[in-house]
Amino acid sequence: MSAQQEVAVVLTWHDKVGLFKRGRDVESNPGKWHCITGSLPDSRSPFERACQELYEQTGLGVADLVDIVEGDGLTVADDAGQERHLRTFHASTTRRRLVLNGDHDSYRWVLPSRLGRFDGRVDWLDRVVGSLGLSSRRTSRPDPLQPEPTGNVQ
Repeated sequence: MSAQQEVAVVLTWHDKVGLFKRGRDVESNPGKWHCITGSLPDSRSPFERACQELYEQTGLGVADLVDIVEGDGLTVADDAGQERHLRTFHASTTRRRLVLNGDHDSYRWVLPSRLGRFDGRVDWLDRVVGSLGLSSRRTSRPDPLQPEPTGNVQ
């Protein structure tokens, strides 16, 4: 049996990573801290699916993103030991407030260096964040004299 194909999107706002607490009634990883994920049907490109999942789970459209970049693919095991192949993405936004759907009960913006303080993360979350180069990122305040980046959503 082949690994389930999925997209995994790590969303950032001002150098903070979005952690999303899965609802208690969802099938996959109930009550655990997560990134944005969704299955990847053969009919959709990973980029299209990542954008769709961001919109469905956070209310963010492509126009709300500063950037979205595909990272490396990862193969991970879920909590049940099932293999999953993740197409990873890093998306950044200037919108702090999100509109969650029923997949998540809450969310938090967290400095990458503080991810370890959140008990109840899915086992593979740190690998996804690290593969996108976010785990060691240092936060910096934007220079008020520099213009806001206009971004380039691909």
